[in-house]
Amino acid sequence: MNRHTLIVLCGLLAVLFAVSCSLNPTQSEGKQMKATEILNRLVDRYSSCRSYSDEGRVDFLDAYGHQEQIRFRTKFAAPNLLRFEWQDYGPRRGKSSEFSTLLIRENTATVHYTWDPEVSHGTISMAISGVTGCSAAAASIVLPLLCERDSHDPRGHHLFEITAPTVAGPEMVDGSRCHSVTGKWFNGDEITLWIDASDYSLKRARRRDFDGLDDIYTFSHVTFDEIIPPKLFDPSNKP
Repeated sequence: MNRHTLIVLCGLLAVLFAVSCSLNPTQSEGKQMKATEILNRLVDRYSSCRSYSDEGRVDFLDAYGHQEQIRFRTKFAAPNLLRFEWQDYGPRRGKSSEFSTLLIRENTATVHYTWDPEVSHGTISMAISGVTGCSAAAASIVLPLLCERDSHDPRGHHLFEITAPTVAGPEMVDGSRCHSVTGKWFNGDEITLWIDASDYSLKRARRRDFDGLDDIYTFSHVTFDEIIPPKLFDPSNKP
């Protein structure tokens, strides 16, 4: 093989490699990125945003083994305005048709439950912990990162302090190519996050307990850094 032929061959291989990477950018990136790097990008995406909104649902089995689903929605404006609404669920109460509300203003949290006329007040971390159970843990997925970005409370950010994370994929979730990261959650449950490979938003999460039962969290209509009308954070604005 003469020198000219070798140069042409090397050039052709370089072109083919570039075309392959352009056709499969996420797969190429996913092989190079570690699970911790993907999680760090996810954390940065949420902890640095000026605003955030979503609509979502949780699919799970109730205490009797029946399939159940509750819906939730989130509005957030930095640094400390948040409205989280969810269909309250309890094993004895069942699911509410109306939405309960967690409202955070100026580092003070107010909770309005559909099943309790009393209004509770407290710190942000206490409020998020308090509504975690009756929201099927939906409150613990994204809210701590949005609302406790400057907090040193050990309960903050616990979703993202995943131990022994591994990455798989890429996988398609609702038309988006996603990294799939699996590890152990703060309570020992297995947690899997499907993270959009283009903007590092969370598309889906799965929590698997010691009995092998899954809670599936789906996030839709996710937006970052868009203007949210201040009136949405007014306590008089009912869900």
